[in-house]
Amino acid sequence: MHLGEGTGDTRRTAPLAEFTGADRTVLDGLVEHRLVTLDGETASIAHEALLREWQTLQGWLAEDRSGLRLRQEVTAGAQLWASHARDEGLLWRGARLQRAVEVLADDATDLVLTPDEQAFLQAGVARDEAEAEAARTRAQERLRAARRLIAALVAVVLVVGVGLAITGLLLVQLQQALVASENRGRAQAALRALAERQPVAARWLHAGVQDVETPGWRQTALDLLDLPAPTTVLHGHTGPVIAAAFSPDGQRVVTASLDDTARVWQADGTGLPVVLEGHTNGVTAAAFSPDDQHVVTASDDRTARVWRADGTGSPVVLEGHTGGGGSVFRRPGARVGQGDGLWAAAFSPDGQHVVTASVDGTARVWRADGTGDPVVLEGHAGPVWAAAFSPDGAHVVTASWNGTARVWRADGTGSPVVLEGHADDVRAASFSPDGQRVVTASDDRTARVWQADGTEDPVVLEGHTDSVTAAAFSPDGQHVVTASCDRTARVWRADGTGAPVVLQGHTDRVTAAAFSPDSQRVVTASDDRTARVWQADGTGAPVVLKGHTGFVNAAAFSPDGQRVVTASRDRTARVWQADGTGSSVVLQGHNGVVMAAVFSPDGQRVVTASWDRTARVWPWSPDSLRQALLRETEPCLAEAQRVRFLDEPVDVARARYLGCLRATDRLDNPSAIVDHVVDPWDDPHQLQPPRAHSRGWTRWLAGLTLGRPRSL
Repeated sequence: MHLGEGTGDTRRTAPLAEFTGADRTVLDGLVEHRLVTLDGETASIAHEALLREWQTLQGWLAEDRSGLRLRQEVTAGAQLWASHARDEGLLWRGARLQRAVEVLADDATDLVLTPDEQAFLQAGVARDEAEAEAARTRAQERLRAARRLIAALVAVVLVVGVGLAITGLLLVQLQQALVASENRGRAQAALRALAERQPVAARWLHAGVQDVETPGWRQTALDLLDLPAPTTVLHGHTGPVIAAAFSPDGQRVVTASLDDTARVWQADGTGLPVVLEGHTNGVTAAAFSPDDQHVVTASDDRTARVWRADGTGSPVVLEGHTGGGGSVFRRPGARVGQGDGLWAAAFSPDGQHVVTASVDGTARVWRADGTGDPVVLEGHAGPVWAAAFSPDGAHVVTASWNGTARVWRADGTGSPVVLEGHADDVRAASFSPDGQRVVTASDDRTARVWQADGTEDPVVLEGHTDSVTAAAFSPDGQHVVTASCDRTARVWRADGTGAPVVLQGHTDRVTAAAFSPDSQRVVTASDDRTARVWQADGTGAPVVLKGHTGFVNAAAFSPDGQRVVTASRDRTARVWQADGTGSSVVLQGHNGVVMAAVFSPDGQRVVTASWDRTARVWPWSPDSLRQALLRETEPCLAEAQRVRFLDEPVDVARARYLGCLRATDRLDNPSAIVDHVVDPWDDPHQLQPPRAHSRGWTRWLAGLTLGRPRSL
């Protein structure tokens, strides 16, 4: 069987050669009781229902699920490696390889490896050892390259003549890193300190050099400094962060965590977060209202809450859901933390109502201010794991594990339109942009397009050979894209005419698919560690976004459709040109799986959510990097400083100071114009550096450096 990760467990066909000794004896017993069937030289579980209903099997799986999943991943990795003539590029590496070797080589484990799997891991260990040796050689070349960079930066500073105090700071820190590079351990410590104390150094490389749009420049700068991209770290949660989203105006971020709280942060990292606490179990979802003023949260404590985004007042507690009896109802594709409680909560388009979906088999529509009784949408025979308003807010669509979706009037009047016909769980349901149709995705290997009012028969989109994990309309409503465990995505005409465009090339299941804003392209994410950008009409070859070393959990277009952001189990996110040109910008710094990554509404920033208990906001574009640089650096060197430290005549110093203000858009800000900055050489006590991250830190180091120009 195949153990799901974020999805339900499914059957798989296993060669009989995998079963030897005691394992074969157990297999024969299962076959005798018709729990396992044989077909030639293979075996498989008799029916998918056993995976959900056979409690003994669930108990066995629960005893060592992580070990079983790891063994499953090793099996898949070894098979892929063998099928590609033992391509070295498919070997595991690093922490993943080390964990596999430690767990599966343990004498106490029952997880016996086949000869091919043993060879796969042994080859990975040998390759890692060879790479470690090669890395030592590259370190020396890296040191020489860094020395060349310092010389180049000095030349750039002299030519460009930008009078930012950060210039001196950058040179000092690079010199410190170079000195420490003579010792590998000291070099790593110095670079970590550099990242913690002044990440703006990396921003200077990005934003201060004129040629920032040269392909690969940003990533080259990051690699050379061995620093992550500049980022605002939103830390404070004590449990995994499973969701993060920008406010509609892009100024704030809301995060949801399994530590029972949600938090609202300034997107630039300033100030303290607003902690939304009161739930008694993990928070599974959080979203802003359309006007940015409120936040709705859903929790495994079976309640939703509506909060003022600024933290004032008490939350409106939406309680009444009853739960549904435990994890037997866990839906396929559920995120970590989504168990016996609420799976969704969302505002209506006008922000006046909230809809919630629950394991108790109902959805409910509440007034966002908490007044009145909720409208209870009941009728499903199983848990409801998705609920969404129509674009006009007049209707709600729900999806359930009982194989149906339903369309309800949001005010509860009349009978629901029951969308039935699927032969297995309905994984997703959503409205078309005009609200007239609904698309559903199901484990029965089909998607269906229904008239929202229930008239006419549905358009059945069939052709996939495994579960359909997602389905969505194009922004123009003319097409539907589906993603499937059969390793393909497909683009269909929403009216069912013509043959679908089959997007094939992934080598593992496709977990997500979405249209570009102009409906002309599709991006897919896959467990094969890649994302791909396809022409929606199937013409041309796809753009393969390759570089992640773990499953790609999510992929999304930027608002202008020019870029794609991906999130991965390899603990990074990446920003790519959608046309495949240039190199990706690697957003690295998380210490856990990155569950989600989305662009801000203006496309200038990315927010990521991770199991490392943090969210991060990354200003990755040239404009946002320049803005971050200006926010975090001191004003331009004042006239008095230029006279003292650069030996410039007064009139020249004044002209260049004003020129710097113009170049950095500060001339119109009176508070930016200063006549004097404390000179650390005037007072020996000033030689103690201020607190890290303070604005005084930049001033102190810059003054220290520029005060002794001969030392450069």
